[in-house]
Amino acid sequence: MKKALTGIFVLLGVFALSTLSFGGQNIWSYVAKNFTGGSAALLNVDATGNLLESNGALATNAVSGPSVVVKAGVSRLVTINVLTASGVGAAYDIATVASAAAANQVFTIPATVGTYVIDWPMASGIVINPSSSVLSVKYN
Repeated sequence: MKKALTGIFVLLGVFALSTLSFGGQNIWSYVAKNFTGGSAALLNVDATGNLLESNGALATNAVSGPSVVVKAGVSRLVTINVLTASGVGAAYDIATVASAAAANQVFTIPATVGTYVIDWPMASGIVINPSSSVLSVKYN
């Protein structure tokens, strides 16, 4: 009898978890959450609610010196690797170096060696200001 009751409670628990919803979506779609503004929102999902990831199929290595256009047009900035740190840089969602400004800056590149995962959609393009650092930029 005890085993039967345990089995029933396990089945009820699985049923309850599988039918829970959060904001009209399955709770499983909210494993990764974006808590900007104090409320949970989906991160990069497709039309069916599945979590998307970018792998950065394209790369620009040894970015240094003045600001450079990595890609003009719609893209996704995936990661920035700071290989040699010399100054605080920036990444911009814009198609030309001349148009890079605080209004279209999406990421401040720290003056610390390391890998920074951004995974951010870029509507206009990717412009990188390495600010004397040496960087590797992955994008799609």
